[in-house]
Amino acid sequence: MCSANGLEFPLTPSKLKDLTALESRLAAARLPFMKVRGQIDIGQQYRLAGNVVNAPAATVQTVNGLPRKCSQEETISVKLKIKKAFRHHVFNANIRPAA
Repeated sequence: MCSANGLEFPLTPSKLKDLTALESRLAAARLPFMKVRGQIDIGQQYRLAGNVVNAPAATVQTVNGLPRKCSQEETISVKLKIKKAFRHHVFNANIRPAA
């Protein structure tokens, strides 16, 4: 029914298929932050708890703010926080430079 109305997901480009979770978040135009709670009983769906924050991301500023040039073949340690003032991070991973 949805495909008949033209509501289909676009195909994922081949360059984006190999990205890790943190790399895909850094490349996204918007960063959603939410708390997903587990199931209480078997067969129930996951649920959201608290507020959902949908923050716009400036990808050009993110790339320009990286401490190294992308031509270097090293990994960069990144901690993704909702706010700089917060103590804890949401994601912590090493990202690969663009090929």
